[in-house]
Amino acid sequence: TFGGFLSPEDKSLYYVKNDRTLREVNLTTLEEREVYRVSDDWVGYGTWVANSDCTKLVGIEIAKSDWTPLN
Repeated sequence: TFGGFLSPEDKSLYYVKNDRTLREVNLTTLEEREVYRVSDDWVGYGTWVANSDCTKLVGIEIAKSDWTPLN
């Protein structure tokens, strides 16, 4: 889990909710929308990270059938 990151023009905040959904918050209107959702057959895993320019994002997804909790 991480706090989030700003868009290149500082108009939006992006964050991951419940390890499955990438959300965007418009910082002018505070409207929120879903940008991406991990499929039900997969598990979002670890931290999602933006590149230095915040123009690309990398996240890890593991097939649910292959996933084992690390508790």
